[in-house]
Amino acid sequence: MKGLGRGIFYFLVFMLSAFAVVFLIKVSVEQPNLLGGYSAMVGALATVSIAALTCVLALETWRMRNQQYAQIQKQRTDEVKPLVVFELAEGRVINDRTMVIKNLGRGIAYDVSFEIRRYNPGLKSEDVLVDRLNAHGVIKKGIRNLGIGQEIESHVVLINEMGKDFLEACVDVEVFYKDIFGNPLRNSFTLDFSEYENVNRLGGKVGFERNDHLKQIAETLIKIERNFPKR
Repeated sequence: MKGLGRGIFYFLVFMLSAFAVVFLIKVSVEQPNLLGGYSAMVGALATVSIAALTCVLALETWRMRNQQYAQIQKQRTDEVKPLVVFELAEGRVINDRTMVIKNLGRGIAYDVSFEIRRYNPGLKSEDVLVDRLNAHGVIKKGIRNLGIGQEIESHVVLINEMGKDFLEACVDVEVFYKDIFGNPLRNSFTLDFSEYENVNRLGGKVGFERNDHLKQIAETLIKIERNFPKR
């Protein structure tokens, strides 16, 4: 909108100057004796137009300088901007949920704090999840600083501890933090357990499956050793 207003102003000044030039040419051809009087008036008008253009040019220079400064500041901020993420990841055992907090940004995150909001107050599974999250020191007290690539991981809850209605649990996690310049930043994450509906198992391979895999490797090595000719 501001650019449109400046364009209209430039156009009006240009049209006014063009009209003045055409008018002077026409008077000089048709009525040369009146040229002196009109030329003084047109000269005054031209002086006003030049002064107006000078002011506009100064304002444009100031505006462009401010824009350039703002771009430089934004670039400096983006180069050291942290990005703190929060998730419930697969744990080490079956149906285990582990809290993971990590900084994926380019700078250190300062004064990291958390706010947890529940969707269904009174829902047992949601109460269990929120209580377990709030029991962690990093959630209660926050994190003074979180370095680039730094990751905090901690067990939160087993799915069977949340009860049969765990698929209805849904929690919002707000993460607040600052960059090195003190600029406030925030991220929002939703922990929605309805995503796990019809999933047979939550988590990676359980212990006995990993042991079976190691057992197969051991049996294969034994067969190789038996078939290898002895001296």
